[in-house]
Amino acid sequence: MKRDRGTTVSLYLPRSAAQQRADVLMPASGIVPMGAGEHIVAAEDDPALRHHVKRLVESLGYRVTMAADGSEALAAIRAAGDVTLLFTDVVMPGELPGRLLAEKACAEYPSLRVLFTSGYTENSIVHHGRLDHGVQLLSKPYRRDELARKLRAVLDAPLPTLTGGPVPD
Repeated sequence: MKRDRGTTVSLYLPRSAAQQRADVLMPASGIVPMGAGEHIVAAEDDPALRHHVKRLVESLGYRVTMAADGSEALAAIRAAGDVTLLFTDVVMPGELPGRLLAEKACAEYPSLRVLFTSGYTENSIVHHGRLDHGVQLLSKPYRRDELARKLRAVLDAPLPTLTGGPVPD
């Protein structure tokens, strides 16, 4: 061996005889639904995840205001006046965990839509393996396309209440 000389390594791998599967390469529909500038307040107590959620939601065409806890999220909803959807972690520190935050916010803003997220099954919204009526949940971890589809589905669905069926016209 000579000092100060590079080394070249070549790997020769056999070609695969199997066909590539399109469903592995692309999301199910291939199209990620985008927002139209709707205003979302997202409540997440983990600082790193909060930054990631902000980038994801903005990249999908929504305006987003981030909050570190339920009290901050409720204050942001009140201050903005044009919030379309609350995207909240179920478990958060402080006096307003996700479920209570959603109930208070919806009591003040009946047309507000809510999407919960959680890294584990949470008894405050899941009972005997079923979500409470009117509750939408996106389990962590989630991909960008999953978030996009769930946000759009919640925004486009008839408006439910957290305690009953759809709000009458």
